[in-house]
Amino acid sequence: MIQELGKDPIPKYHRFRLIVEQDIRSGKYPFGSALPPERKLAEDYGINRQTVRQALKALAEEGYLIREQGRGTFIARKDIERTVDPFNIGVVIYKAALEAQWFFPDLLRGISDAVDVDAANVVMVPFDEQTAGVPEGEFCRRIITQKKLQGLLIVSEELAERELFYLLAHDFPFVLTRIPPYRDKPIDYVCYDHEDGMKQTVAYLSGLGHTKIACIGGIYSRYYAALRITLAFRQAMAEEGLKIKPDWIPECDYSGKSSLKISRQLLGTADRPTAIILADDSFAIGVYQAAVENGLKIPEDISVVGYNDLPIATSLVPALTTIKTPRYEMGRLACEILERRIIAARDGHTLDLEGARELDVELVTRGSCMQAANNAFRV
Repeated sequence: MIQELGKDPIPKYHRFRLIVEQDIRSGKYPFGSALPPERKLAEDYGINRQTVRQALKALAEEGYLIREQGRGTFIARKDIERTVDPFNIGVVIYKAALEAQWFFPDLLRGISDAVDVDAANVVMVPFDEQTAGVPEGEFCRRIITQKKLQGLLIVSEELAERELFYLLAHDFPFVLTRIPPYRDKPIDYVCYDHEDGMKQTVAYLSGLGHTKIACIGGIYSRYYAALRITLAFRQAMAEEGLKIKPDWIPECDYSGKSSLKISRQLLGTADRPTAIILADDSFAIGVYQAAVENGLKIPEDISVVGYNDLPIATSLVPALTTIKTPRYEMGRLACEILERRIIAARDGHTLDLEGARELDVELVTRGSCMQAANNAFRV
């Protein structure tokens, strides 16, 4: 214990820092593993928690540790005296989503910033329905072999579920940047708290007096994340005591190409909603155009709330009220989790890490919403 080292002129926190550094170098604490809690370290080494905290802070600043509030402290560096070949991380992304350039730049920037350039390479792997291996459900198997990948970040929901089954069956490290379609499998994922985002939105519109609210969702008949948003809308509406018209929850592809047609249908009748919630900011282009075609003004006649806080949100007139999502943080965290999985597997360690994370979202109010006229439509 440190207290048994005598009257050493070196500060206790520095001596403790050197001990932990040596333990990391020796492999006592493998890369990606968690250190014992501060209380336990203080007891084991006979020092106070402030000394432990000071030493761990110094090690984190030197890059040896990653400290995550509420979760613990993790080993962030391998033994610096040991050289290893960099590993390859594949980022699997749907071509249409990548080409749209709306959502993914911030996500990819987070992934890039999380990668230690000396330890890993990032390989972009775009795909669509015609890509070799996709129709047969063998896409992941092929790219892992062809590109010599050690892990996958799957950032698109269009990949077939049987691809995930292959990865699970072969214990291949991967992380989803969306919620998985099933919870009984050991799948790492990082996504948003969809329920809270929808709850904030519906409560905000209800507070403005809106009771006739529509929701233009994603393809919820095909994709689980889109279904979850739609279910969250239903739940939030029920909590506010508001009715839902079945034809006011239409599906819309995330390219936004069908948003104009859908918006014309919603706004082209006398019995129309006074507010529309969008599953993506890109849908707003169609809503704004349909409003003009029907002689309606935003927000005087129709309030609109988007999702994701994409650059287009502030380009529209009026600027779009929307749910801000932490895309950069999602990409960074997903990559960090994957790196720990890869290195732990390579070094033969079992990594006890909770990889299911749902990040907080925030409602950003702008000019696309206002108080509604009386329109009783409650349960």
